[in-house]
Amino acid sequence: MRYILLLYFFFLAKPVLAVDGGSSPDFLSSAFKMLGGLLLVGGLLFVLYASQRKGWKFFASRKQGGIKINEMISLGGKSNLYLVEVRGKEFMIGTSSERIDLLYDFDPPEEGKNKFEKALQEKRGG
Repeated sequence: MRYILLLYFFFLAKPVLAVDGGSSPDFLSSAFKMLGGLLLVGGLLFVLYASQRKGWKFFASRKQGGIKINEMISLGGKSNLYLVEVRGKEFMIGTSSERIDLLYDFDPPEEGKNKFEKALQEKRGG
């Protein structure tokens, strides 16, 4: 029943003209113009969406920050595991709804290595 009413309104109903004696507008050409415009705008939005998913940045920010999230893994619930790079150093960070924890520092500071090596050389008698 709905389809019959829909067909009636789209194809059989004539628009009421405000001006007496005016020419009746062609409904079919207006419908095709509207449909063409919708397809054009929809296609443009789809191309922009697809290009963003591919990694092409049209609206990239001008400022490049020093923090970059290389990977993120959801552990379920509100818990996540992040591999973050900050100024060339990598960190493993765990987050939950209550806490943020540094799990592992992939690039330990050089001072700690030097202190250990110095202490080792002193113990060896060097």
